[in-house]
Amino acid sequence: MPSSQYQWRGGNSLELYENGPAFFPRMLDRINQAVHSIDLEIYLIERGANERLFMAALRSAAERGVVVRLLVDGLGSKDFLKHNSSDLIRSGIQLKVFNPMSVLALKQRLHRDHRKILLLDRQELFIGGAGITDQFWNPDQGTFDWREVMVWAQGPVVGDALDLFEHQWTGDRRSEINEQPAGTGPSENSDGYALLSFVSSDHEGLVKRTNQWVETAQHRLWFITPYFLPRIAACKRLTDAAERGVDVRLYLPGPNIDHASVRLAGRSHYDTFLDAGIKIFEGKERFSHAKILLIDQRASIGSCNFDFWGLGWNREANLEVQDAHLIRQTEQLIDNYQRQSHAITRDIWKQRPPPQRCMTTVAGVISRAIERCVSG
Repeated sequence: MPSSQYQWRGGNSLELYENGPAFFPRMLDRINQAVHSIDLEIYLIERGANERLFMAALRSAAERGVVVRLLVDGLGSKDFLKHNSSDLIRSGIQLKVFNPMSVLALKQRLHRDHRKILLLDRQELFIGGAGITDQFWNPDQGTFDWREVMVWAQGPVVGDALDLFEHQWTGDRRSEINEQPAGTGPSENSDGYALLSFVSSDHEGLVKRTNQWVETAQHRLWFITPYFLPRIAACKRLTDAAERGVDVRLYLPGPNIDHASVRLAGRSHYDTFLDAGIKIFEGKERFSHAKILLIDQRASIGSCNFDFWGLGWNREANLEVQDAHLIRQTEQLIDNYQRQSHAITRDIWKQRPPPQRCMTTVAGVISRAIERCVSG
């Protein structure tokens, strides 16, 4: 299966929704109004209030005759599947599991479906980074613990997302995907343009796209990512961009993170980045699970983390967008992130206590050793 991107598609309506209380009710509303089909591809479903509400909406849709297809990852949703598979199938939902967990083929377990795609009546798309868990939205309490974003789209790009879903649903048995070169893209002042990029079985698509973004950025390159474990070559591209005058910023989690070891390993690159003039901001409050890249006047939003797992092992999907309205929304979101973050300056970084320095160094060494092992 080719692994890169589709073409740029014009004529799309696009909207960015920030945090679960904004996007989950809209997703549920569209599920409840669906007439023909609902296709959901998702890595993480976790039992709780959000899951119960979401699954009830899917069951209700299936019972009224809507074709509901649910494609979940065998690791991310393992506990959910254990307790709910039979009930979902009885209700009429078509269920498939990507790469079910097995005692065999340990290396094969590393391949996960990390996408988050919801398609409604083949006309609307929600794409982003949210799992169906109470951390993203607890409808009973009206609260959320993790920050995240989803993009809503309507227009030609929805057909590409449906094509990508169909390919994953059929287990890559089709001979080819409708993938084509992206070309030079829309002109600078064009709006409503979107391009679906993805990582699939050969794990090259978003790697190439990310390299292109970094290498061709002229003015700004702003990342929001929860798990920052770049390859050495990617670090070099970032520092090269900063040294040629691009405004490179990294918005990363602070101590409030679910994988502290990942944060430690990512911080092992800070010396190099600060020396190159890259600006680093760490969140002060809620953990941000969003994955956003703002490149000049385009944005890429989706499921892909800037780490060697997301870019090397997971199946991912991002929506690249050129649209003045959505870019303004993204800029406002990043402004809010920056106000709720600490800037990590060279002086602050030098003041770390010796134990913290040691832990960061060790985590970096271990991370690079793991990268070499899984890449070999």
